[in-house]
Amino acid sequence: MIRKLLLLTTFMVPVFGWANSWEDLVQREGIYYKKFTDVPFTGSVEGVWPGLSRGGSLVTGQLEKGLPQGVWRGYDDDGQLGARFTVVDGMLEGISSEYFDSGTLKSSGSYSSDQKVGYWTYYFFNGVVKTRGFYDSDAQSGAWEFFDQTGNLIFVGTQKDWGEVQQSLKKEREREAAEKKRQREQARELKEREREREAAEKKRQRE
Repeated sequence: MIRKLLLLTTFMVPVFGWANSWEDLVQREGIYYKKFTDVPFTGSVEGVWPGLSRGGSLVTGQLEKGLPQGVWRGYDDDGQLGARFTVVDGMLEGISSEYFDSGTLKSSGSYSSDQKVGYWTYYFFNGVVKTRGFYDSDAQSGAWEFFDQTGNLIFVGTQKDWGEVQQSLKKEREREAAEKKRQREQARELKEREREREAAEKKRQRE
């Protein structure tokens, strides 16, 4: 579960200046304790979330009896909200939202027992819906809708099918680019031959 929380909080900095930080805590068997105590910690926390493999995610939230509880938030370096999610007994529950650095919504959906469930929507940077569909036990279920950056529906199907379509479109674009390149090279060759023919004709006339 902690890993999922980390994925939701990659951009975050403290903004409220609360006294308790992650550096003041230690984790034993999934429970957080104040250092040098054996009592599960209860209170507000902000700072770098422990256990990150890169950089550091900075979040604000509440621990109760050593477990994350309630609404948690994360902020980027400019104080912009980067994520908002709810935790119950250390597990993701309810609505979760992520945001781009600009403040526009990046994704929105729900968790149940630490797994994505129900209807989820993902957005482009400009706020237009990118894709949307349903999750069942953390796995995409049924047909999803895919849109371009202007909001036009361009595909309905599974993520796997969409990946195959994208590969097919990529190959078609590469084929078209190769054909255009061939035509340009052919046109250059024809012009060069024409120049050579004209030069030869002028030389013949002078002679």
